[in-house]
Amino acid sequence: MSGQEYYNVAGHGFAVRLLQPLPLENYRPFVATAGPVVFTLEEVTALPPLTLEPVALPSAQDADAAHIILSTARWDDGRGFLFELAPNASAPTSAQLLVERDSGKGWIVVNDEQERRFAVDSSLMLLYALFSANRQTLLMHASTVVKSGIGYLFLGISGTGKSTHSRLWLETLDEVTLLNDDNPVVHIGDDGVARVYGTPWSGKTPCYLNHSAPVGAIVDLEQAPYNEIVRLSAPEAYAAILSSSSGMKCDSATADGLHNTLAALLTQVGCWHLRCLPDHAAAQLCHSTVGVTAPLAGQPIEISNAILLSAVADMLREGKQVTLATKGYSMLPFIRGNVDSVRLQRHEHYSVGDVVLAEVLPKHYVLHRIIGIAGDAVTLSGDGNLQGTEHCRTENIIGRAEAIVGPKGRERKVATAQLWRRLPYWVRRIVLAVLHRTEWLWGNKN
Repeated sequence: MSGQEYYNVAGHGFAVRLLQPLPLENYRPFVATAGPVVFTLEEVTALPPLTLEPVALPSAQDADAAHIILSTARWDDGRGFLFELAPNASAPTSAQLLVERDSGKGWIVVNDEQERRFAVDSSLMLLYALFSANRQTLLMHASTVVKSGIGYLFLGISGTGKSTHSRLWLETLDEVTLLNDDNPVVHIGDDGVARVYGTPWSGKTPCYLNHSAPVGAIVDLEQAPYNEIVRLSAPEAYAAILSSSSGMKCDSATADGLHNTLAALLTQVGCWHLRCLPDHAAAQLCHSTVGVTAPLAGQPIEISNAILLSAVADMLREGKQVTLATKGYSMLPFIRGNVDSVRLQRHEHYSVGDVVLAEVLPKHYVLHRIIGIAGDAVTLSGDGNLQGTEHCRTENIIGRAEAIVGPKGRERKVATAQLWRRLPYWVRRIVLAVLHRTEWLWGNKN
């Protein structure tokens, strides 16, 4: 087995131990001495026997993108995730990556020696995104340039022209360098300043620079037959940056970390939407607009519940599972607000008894149980509500609760509540009154 190697990207250290040495030229600028690490990756010959439960992921929009199958995993002395990796959707699995969430440890088994470099590189990027998410860090899908010491990130779906727009800045403007062409990192340091960093991951462009710069602006690109740029509102900026951030948004700890970092980032960095042609005029317009605009200068940003739940709805429509923290008492005694979370998934059909997230009024969401369906008309009520119902259409149901997740990550089934709802009104009222008065016990017991 080769010795353990240490690397540091954007202030986060990690360690790698492989069975055989592997040339990793893109990591050489990031070599570090032994020290604290946020995760480790070790290559092994076999994984322990696992109990797996599949997790739905959206299909890759880029045909050349790596294909990932994700499952939650349990084994004798641990629990975490299993990633099965392939270079693309039509290729066989070339490696398996087992991750222990609590310890920050990852173990990789390479099945195809010809794809060993791909497997190790992809595993390191996955681990970095997972274990840096709660450290004020975003691993972005963006192309990034630095002009006059300030960094500018260009976002957009694959094929939008991020690399082209960076090249146009390089050709059109003075004092511009390319920092990273695919996966830069944005990190908010202890001083509160957002900086963008080069990484060992830069897509098809070999640009692996261990440099950083303060973030000047973030620009979301869209192809158009004209050039036009507008500043995005905070909700629009939040959605644009979130969709371009790597990480397991279906994992509650990761989602919370991404949200906190995004909220902090939006207090100091402006975000723009550029509809453009692939020409030099687009680069000039972009720079003349974002290059002279002051950041938000620490103004507080509050992301409303409606915005967050709209983002949750978008992720569920993409086929992802989302773990969502709950609030309030409306689902007692089965779901404890401010203590339990729910794991949600979208379905084509829903039934009476399902606990669902539904939009009952524009931008007003409830997590309640279906108590009646007539055609496409749905009636909902909270288990802890003694009176009152909500109504929506089946098309307004965002997703169904697949499991209830306790504060330590333990899952339990969603109860049917049939016996509970058959109890006399006065019995339910007494039980709920007792639960409300002892609400403080939930945190102490968990």
